[in-house]
Amino acid sequence: MNLNRELLKKYTILYIEDDDVIRTELSSLLENFFHSVIVASNGKEGLRTYLTNQNNIDIIVSDINMPELNGIDMVKKIRDIKDDVPIIFATAHSDSDFLIE
Repeated sequence: MNLNRELLKKYTILYIEDDDVIRTELSSLLENFFHSVIVASNGKEGLRTYLTNQNNIDIIVSDINMPELNGIDMVKKIRDIKDDVPIIFATAHSDSDFLIE
């Protein structure tokens, strides 16, 4: 696969993950590809961070199971504000009804 790194370097992503080790490792990796990586440690912080930076965030990458506000509920609140921001879930969840929501 040939990634256009120049294209990716134009984007800022919001990465939300409650596991400290995973968040540190993946955000460090993502910084190699994207212009900027903004991190949050749970859904509530992710929503607050999105609201503060929504004009700069191009893509959201989020876990689903998180304390304070899960990823699905966080995305619902974000979609009420802006319904076309791309969102990628990185999760170990396998319940298809849950994921369809």
